Amino acid sequence: MTKKLLRKFFLLLVLAVFGFVVIREIAVYNVKKYIFPDYIAIVAIVSNAEDFKKELFSDQTVIEYPSGVDAAALKEGDDKIKAFDLKIKPEDVSVVKVSELFK
Repeated sequence: MTKKLLRKFFLLLVLAVFGFVVIREIAVYNVKKYIFPDYIAIVAIVSNAEDFKKELFSDQTVIEYPSGVDAAALKEGDDKIKAFDLKIKPEDVSVVKVSELFK
């Protein structure tokens, strides 16, 4: 590559990285400004809601992996996820039948 072409490539790379950072910062700003945990509802459709609710508040969380995934390689991240405090109480979680969900 010539020096001129290399400089153009480098400039485009810098602009692309800068653009990504700016877009990311705008997104983070908007999330912090407009999205509040008090106004978010999370829906989980599971086969056994009561068991799901018990596990959600238990000290032991079982993570099931699809076949072919190396669980040992993900252990460090999984431990951080398991230790994260959701700051919810059992009375904050409602069990609703799917047929009643959108009424």
